[in-house]
Amino acid sequence: MDFYVLCDAATHLKMYPVFDVIHYTMMCINVKEDIQKSAAFPFSRHHPLALWFSSMLMCFASQIWLCLLFNTPLASLLNNPHSILIATAVWYAINYTPADIVYRLLSFKLFKLIISLMKEVHRVYGIHAGVLLAYKKFPTQYLLQVVAGLLKGSSYVWMKPFERFVRGYWAPNSNELLQPSFVAKASTVISLLFVLRSAEVIQVEHSVLFSCSMAVLVYLRLSMILLSTKDPFLPFENLICSVIFGGMWDALRRARTEPVNGVVATDTKVKKS
Repeated sequence: MDFYVLCDAATHLKMYPVFDVIHYTMMCINVKEDIQKSAAFPFSRHHPLALWFSSMLMCFASQIWLCLLFNTPLASLLNNPHSILIATAVWYAINYTPADIVYRLLSFKLFKLIISLMKEVHRVYGIHAGVLLAYKKFPTQYLLQVVAGLLKGSSYVWMKPFERFVRGYWAPNSNELLQPSFVAKASTVISLLFVLRSAEVIQVEHSVLFSCSMAVLVYLRLSMILLSTKDPFLPFENLICSVIFGGMWDALRRARTEPVNGVVATDTKVKKS
């Protein structure tokens, strides 16, 4: 089959309902596993309403952020009750089936791998949808388009502090500005590529860029799960921090003040240590 035909087919996958269910499943599992790390009691038995609300915050985080970004009423989220019902069914199955059979089944590495890879496909579609929505509303506001794609692709990591707050767990030192995740970084890069393509800065077919972004995310997620590779952005971050944000000068300063053969060098004179 022709490469461009495959790329075009990849851009026309239907997200509803299969990929949306995968997204809801991953979000509910994320909340459940976070509770297992932070709560010392069966939270789902004591606070089902808080658990449901926090799970829905994660499931519909992208819609919430875009409503806030574009000054759209949050009540518009209720226009699609079918999605809320499906997300609620997924939430119930993961948290309240006998013997946790659904969660235990999804915890097998094979199923976890499938869910994670399908989520990356869903992520690229979300990023593109966010960029496209911002482009239609503000065609010349490129930064806003990147932000919309970022929030659409990594919305749940930005929602996590608020979701935890609903559950009574407050961890302000774990937000994305302090500890950016791979998801947020990848969403930013892909959003930027989509914006550059729409501005005709880079000349590439939309379907090719879309499919390549999807393939790269799937490959990186696959390697992170199977090979336990680290964040691929870290080497670039370390290089940028060293060159631009003073890391290199700090290293030079430490090298000058470290003792060499019992002598400590300073800026003005040499002292015996």
